[in-house]
Amino acid sequence: MNFTSIVLSLLAFAAIILVHEFGHFLFAKLLGFRVKEFAIGFGRKLFSKKYGETVYSIRAVPLGGFNAIPEIDSMGGNITPALYAKRFVVLVAGGLFNIISAVLAIFVAFWIIGFSFPSTIVQSVQPDHPAYNILMPNDKILSINGHEVINNNDLAIVKEFKDVSLVVERGGQTVELQIHKNLDDTLGTVMQSEHRSLSFSESFTATRAMLDRFFMAIDSFLGAMSNSTVQDKVTSLSGPIGVTQAMAQTQNSLGISGLIVLASFISIQIGIFNLLPVPLLDGGRIMVDTIQLLTRNALSDNCIKYISYSGLVVIGLIFLCGMGSDIFRIIQS
Repeated sequence: MNFTSIVLSLLAFAAIILVHEFGHFLFAKLLGFRVKEFAIGFGRKLFSKKYGETVYSIRAVPLGGFNAIPEIDSMGGNITPALYAKRFVVLVAGGLFNIISAVLAIFVAFWIIGFSFPSTIVQSVQPDHPAYNILMPNDKILSINGHEVINNNDLAIVKEFKDVSLVVERGGQTVELQIHKNLDDTLGTVMQSEHRSLSFSESFTATRAMLDRFFMAIDSFLGAMSNSTVQDKVTSLSGPIGVTQAMAQTQNSLGISGLIVLASFISIQIGIFNLLPVPLLDGGRIMVDTIQLLTRNALSDNCIKYISYSGLVVIGLIFLCGMGSDIFRIIQS
């Protein structure tokens, strides 16, 4: 990891927080709530400026952020249907902004910034593979058994044949090559990479495929976690250090587009996590508001305070376990 990767990772992490808090802020303003402060980070103020009724600040610890909205921050009081609806929209907005902005960021990464994709030009051929000493570096594969090769995905068809007839471009000339191999075997080629962006429609398809894979990975992870030990669950957590390391490593190896995709996935996770019915999280506040609305404000202020404390304990334990796992991995490495 280099200094630039770490800085970009921290900026990406701050952007995730900024988007979340801006969702709350925007809808609070639109619905007429008073926002006393819009802050990025916690701890001592490094910068603050007041515009109208709101103080905008940047604080010393860039691990979170908050909006000071009295009518939202107060979990007690008399919850009427009208107030419930307005609070619900403001509380949900943060998580939804995380999810929506992440999808848009992945789309932009494919459409405008671009990725390094394997091309149809041979970089090398692995020894003891069918194409060794037949295909040469810089050969451009044009067709496989009469099937035109337009992009790297088209090369997969080679596994369907035992006898392979390749048409390649070599040194400005077209050459036909014959290769015999076992069914389902690959040619053993390593292809050169090319940096390119996708078309609008290709970017839409790629974004959808990326999100499908992401949610499949979450489903597999949750399935594995349900059958794992408590120790495995704890060591699988990552705190701010681990997240920043992962972002920095991704940026270092895959470039800015890779960092955007990883940050987008983290943003989606944060958005979903914040909507869970855990006290102190946005979903927990919605849960308490719902109970108050359905029971006509049966929960006392003391009861709501203890519910908040329980949420603080749960979130604190998750944070400490994540930090502990990060430190343990650093010591191991």
